[in-house]
Amino acid sequence: MQALLRNLLPQSQTWAVEVKSGRSGRTSGLAAFRKRYPKAKVWLVGDTGIPLADFFSRPAPEWFQ
Repeated sequence: MQALLRNLLPQSQTWAVEVKSGRSGRTSGLAAFRKRYPKAKVWLVGDTGIPLADFFSRPAPEWFQ
């Protein structure tokens, strides 16, 4: 999937997708990423964020526009 996204997305964008299973709810890794890359687009997918079914129901390029 990474190769596909690399071809579809502008190279100058930085983004992160964190998928949570609902077990811990901790997002310390995501917080550290946001601190290091404040202009990055970030999505939290799963229990406390975007529902998994919603995330996968849209084509990947739509999330990264």
